[in-house]
Amino acid sequence: EISSELPKVMVETVLVDPDPAELKLAEAARMHLREILNGLTERLGEIGEVDKSDARIPNLRKTLQSLRGTALGGVTLARKAACDPLAVKESDSAGAKLLKSRGLVEPAVKAGGTKRELVVNLTEELVANGEAVLIFTEFAALADHLVSDLRDAGVRVACIKGGMSDKAATDAQDGFQGGPGGMIGPDVRYDVVVLTETAKHGLNLQRASVLI
Repeated sequence: EISSELPKVMVETVLVDPDPAELKLAEAARMHLREILNGLTERLGEIGEVDKSDARIPNLRKTLQSLRGTALGGVTLARKAACDPLAVKESDSAGAKLLKSRGLVEPAVKAGGTKRELVVNLTEELVANGEAVLIFTEFAALADHLVSDLRDAGVRVACIKGGMSDKAATDAQDGFQGGPGGMIGPDVRYDVVVLTETAKHGLNLQRASVLI
């Protein structure tokens, strides 16, 4: 009944070409973690044949077996690598450690987060044009990096993610809305809010004009 009164929604899909080092890291996480693990297992078997008395071999086999789940879950790590290689560098997961040991992470980090840089530049432009922006990301590490980069660029930005207190989340909401209780008011302190999936529900952020 009210559809004719709602503003028109415009959707734009932006395809990002990653740096070759970023692409290599993401592909390694997506496809080659299992190959790396199989290679380590094979090498361990060769070592075990050479020295059957080495008591460390059984424990190493158990460790490699426990890593299989990590290798099979490499798609999630690949998505993180595609979003921000720095998030992979900061990860303590077994999969991230394997990728680091192959020398794949540092070159991708040095190349810079292509997608993160694009989002920051786009957000700067949008805010300069008077837009109020929400940025959703699945990864808390990427949220932190986006907030840091946006602040360095002089953008008034808040963050709402898992693990935050209700008070902090409410402060971010009210600062974005410009009024208490999520009501739109004149006391705007933030033009951008970066959110993780934990903030999808229960917040009033209707001042937003752009969602990334």
